[in-house]
Amino acid sequence: MRGFALPGQAVLLLTAREIRQRTTGSVLGWGWLVIQPAFLLAIYTFVFGVVLQVRFVPGGDTLGFALYLMAGLMPYTAFRESVERGANSLTSNRQLLQRVLTPPAVFPVVVTLSSVVTEAIGLGLLLVAVLLLGGGLSFWVLLLPLLILCRLLLSLAVAWLVSTLTVFLRDLGQLLNLLLTLLFFATPILYPVSQVPEGYSLVFELNPFYHLVSAYRAVILEGAAPPAGFYVVLAGAVVLLLLSRRFFDATVDRAKDLL
Repeated sequence: MRGFALPGQAVLLLTAREIRQRTTGSVLGWGWLVIQPAFLLAIYTFVFGVVLQVRFVPGGDTLGFALYLMAGLMPYTAFRESVERGANSLTSNRQLLQRVLTPPAVFPVVVTLSSVVTEAIGLGLLLVAVLLLGGGLSFWVLLLPLLILCRLLLSLAVAWLVSTLTVFLRDLGQLLNLLLTLLFFATPILYPVSQVPEGYSLVFELNPFYHLVSAYRAVILEGAAPPAGFYVVLAGAVVLLLLSRRFFDATVDRAKDLL
């Protein structure tokens, strides 16, 4: 295994380039990083919070539903963005891989780091909303960077894994779209876990994103410590990262030959 040493300057420059490419040339620029998640939040809130009257807290209102929804939507959206863009990170940087002496492992790292920008903006707005509504924040919110780190490790692990697999299996991108959609609905983001039939509870216990989303909601909205399952997910993310990097190193040279 080649190790985890990555050129810091290359990572920073390519991450800045990645973010600029997403905003340069558009009228609203950085505004799209806010508008897109806000648009999804508005739609889901109307359908599930207003029409279907879903509530995460007994006796809660539509605004409370929106806050819980946003706390779950932000980490999932960042994860999905990392995986989808990570899957194409080698193919979309084919010329750089062939002409520049940049380690291939950098490219999945870059798209994963760029997803933190969108997540940070969304979580910042959520924290401001909680304060403005008088809910207050507990000292547990100081663990939010640890939660973001856990999400980042999971995202990078999967991004490293699928970046080379996509070169060998061109249909993987379509399959990933289906799997990420399944993950979205299999995680209690749009609904409380209390509404899940009792026979399916094990499915949620085995879903790492259930524990991660629960941790985000606990530290931001409930003033509580992350649930015990979160620390299991954090340890699992580290192990998965090590394994996925080993797989990446073992397959990337062959993948470069097929680009």
